[in-house]
Amino acid sequence: MRLGPTDIPNITFEVLREQYDPTYGSVLVYVRIPASKSFALDLGGSFYSTYSFFLEPRYSWNGINLNLRLGTTLNYNDPNFSRVGVFEGFFVSSGLSSSW
Repeated sequence: MRLGPTDIPNITFEVLREQYDPTYGSVLVYVRIPASKSFALDLGGSFYSTYSFFLEPRYSWNGINLNLRLGTTLNYNDPNFSRVGVFEGFFVSSGLSSSW
């Protein structure tokens, strides 16, 4: 669910169900700040089972979208990691998609 038009800063809520990655939690909230027609910056986090915060620059050109997500995870919800004392960490992910 997005609150606001796409050409001004807006807030987006996503609820991930069933087979979601526990790294990101199940409730995702972010603010998208469009800097130009082809570039936007997302600032957000995920909540509920795991808490994470991220910064995601996004570039779009002719229906091709490229993004890079940089963030940190708090209270990582994985018994194998918490058994050895790892509860926080950093993550990097990228994506490439197209729309027509």
